Amino acid sequence: MSSSTKMTFHLRGNGGNHAAAEWIAAEGVIVDETSDELEAFLKSFGHAENPGGWSVRFNSPGGSLAGGLRLGETIRKLKLDTEVGGTESDGIHWKRAPGRCASACSFAFLGGLSRYVAGRELGVHQFYNEISLRNPSAKIFSSLDMSEHQFVSALLIDSVFRMGVDPRFVSAAASTPPSEMNFLDEQTLDSLKVRWSPKEFEPWSIEPRGSGVIAITRSKDRTKTATFACYADGIPRLTIEDQHFDQIGIEWIKDAMKVIAGVDAFDLHFSKDVLQFGSLNGAPVLQFALRGVDGRTIASAKWPGVSVDGPRYMCSGFTYEVPRENAEKSIAIALKNCIDGKQP
Repeated sequence: MSSSTKMTFHLRGNGGNHAAAEWIAAEGVIVDETSDELEAFLKSFGHAENPGGWSVRFNSPGGSLAGGLRLGETIRKLKLDTEVGGTESDGIHWKRAPGRCASACSFAFLGGLSRYVAGRELGVHQFYNEISLRNPSAKIFSSLDMSEHQFVSALLIDSVFRMGVDPRFVSAAASTPPSEMNFLDEQTLDSLKVRWSPKEFEPWSIEPRGSGVIAITRSKDRTKTATFACYADGIPRLTIEDQHFDQIGIEWIKDAMKVIAGVDAFDLHFSKDVLQFGSLNGAPVLQFALRGVDGRTIASAKWPGVSVDGPRYMCSGFTYEVPRENAEKSIAIALKNCIDGKQP
């Protein structure tokens, strides 16, 4: 990637049969028109916003600060996720490669609903005037310049805050000279909420339910709830309540379930009969009857989640990854204290 090439967008895929198998490769320098070009790119596929599962994968040295802020706003409007990395061909498909997102790109990155970046991949520094960078001793600042400087600082703080990121992100940038770059480490990315997975579940805990106990975990944005419990028949059941069900439609779920070939859960395979769709306390839920599964199974699984065998278009609606943290202890308590409540 040339450091002077204007940012371009390309839809790439790794050939996989899952929601994140395709992404938008965004490589090059951000200019003032980049946000409009991304919107036009998405519309060229017949979409007014994210069709589901797409993220913008940035590999950019930065560019226009105003362009970066606008691009971040557009990404949020289009309901896209963001990540950092390059994209290269493996001869047949495309795969993730090393990449970085720096300067103005870092503000564009914050627009993602979900944001993934590894340590030392996202770089920040002070915004600056080109003339002052070329000649630091030049007498170019007036009272109007200082007023504009304060206005830009306030604008950055407001933008960062609205994206759900800790405003200290702006301080991290302001404390780094424009001639240098501060690539944020893992701890900083998490503490400032730069790296953010709103759909990610929090650690398991336990709650009383009826005459027994359930293990429960909720997503950070509170749109999804997963519970693990056993009923009178003693069969462990994972129940998923997801606000997304209302968006994709109950009839769509029912029709999709007719073509499911089986269920994969925590490195185990089950027949499709273990999955049921019903209602619990008035809310639509998916329930997986997972005989032989307990907290230890979940904690030790290579991939701690459930999914279905079926066409690619339906996989995201039936795929859930739950946390390993506290799984063994919380679920053990739930399975020793079965509830007598209604099953969906």
